[in-house]
Amino acid sequence: FFKQKTAYEIYQCDWSSDVCSSDLTKHGVGFKLAMSVFLDPFALSIFDDEHSSDEDCWITLGISTAKGLLAVHHTHHQEDENTVNIRIISSRKATKREQQKYRERQ
Repeated sequence: FFKQKTAYEIYQCDWSSDVCSSDLTKHGVGFKLAMSVFLDPFALSIFDDEHSSDEDCWITLGISTAKGLLAVHHTHHQEDENTVNIRIISSRKATKREQQKYRERQ
C-alpha cells in the first residue's frame, strides 16, 4: 500500500506482493517506484481494451523517479472527490514504441 499527496488529489495504491516481487525480478521495476509515474504531469493513460473484460484496465506511460519512462498496467476508481485508489497489475520499462507515443503527445 502506498499513499501520495499531490496538489490535486490523494492517490492510494495497492498491489499483490507476489506479483510485485515477480515484476521486480523480471523487469527490475518495483511497484512503489511504478507508482511514481502518476506524479508525472505529462503521464499518458491509455485504455486497455484487450484486458478490460472484468474491469476497466489502463496502461499509463510516465517518467518515474528513478528508472526513466515506465509502462504501468493498472485499474483505478474514485474513492471520493479527493481520493483515487489505484491497483497496479504490472510494471516495466516502456518499449521503444511506447517511448515514441509518450514523446509525440508532448
